[in-house]
Amino acid sequence: MNKLYRFIKLDFLTIKPYLTLKNMLIVIGMSAFLSYVNQSAVGSISIVLLFTTIYISYPFAVGDQNGIDSLYIMLGIEKKSVVTGRYLWALLMNLIGLFLSIILTVGLSLLFKISINLLEVALTLSAIFMLFTLMQAFQLSMFFKLGYMKAKTMAYLPMLLMGAIFVGITVLGRSLSTIFIFIQNHWLFVIMLLVIIWLAAIFGSYAYSVKQYTLREI
Repeated sequence: MNKLYRFIKLDFLTIKPYLTLKNMLIVIGMSAFLSYVNQSAVGSISIVLLFTTIYISYPFAVGDQNGIDSLYIMLGIEKKSVVTGRYLWALLMNLIGLFLSIILTVGLSLLFKISINLLEVALTLSAIFMLFTLMQAFQLSMFFKLGYMKAKTMAYLPMLLMGAIFVGITVLGRSLSTIFIFIQNHWLFVIMLLVIIWLAAIFGSYAYSVKQYTLREI
């Protein structure tokens, strides 16, 4: 357990140089712009988790550039512990991102005098969190299998796919009304199904990462 704590702490130290005031202002600025244009503060959630996803990839990039994976072996850290630590660190980063996005959502709603629908915020928060963590699970699997430099192009494909899905939903909104009605009428079933799929994907990604990283030559 102590090794996992040290590993997570090392990942935080890795991204510390990138946690700058400039980046924070970019996040706040983009969130404020989306909130003002759409008159909805929930857009800040996706911006915060987008930056969280980018930050999660930094330890892999730094590790590839500086040969940190070899250092883990020299320090006696098992490969499974490396994978476990990185997934726990990603979870912690997402929880911090959720906390910050909630604060930003409330702050922007007060600034622009936008009313908050708690149910809408909760559902949006949950949906965006699941989407981004699924994307991160895919990225982590690719990074552990191939390394950051070889996998970075493939790992960011889910971002493009997610953008295409959002555009498709916007364009085909009316034609998808039947699906939306089904979801409204069977919301409990849909939520349970999505949670099961999400958990299976996360744990599947973890198991795959452990297997591939164990087999990978450092």
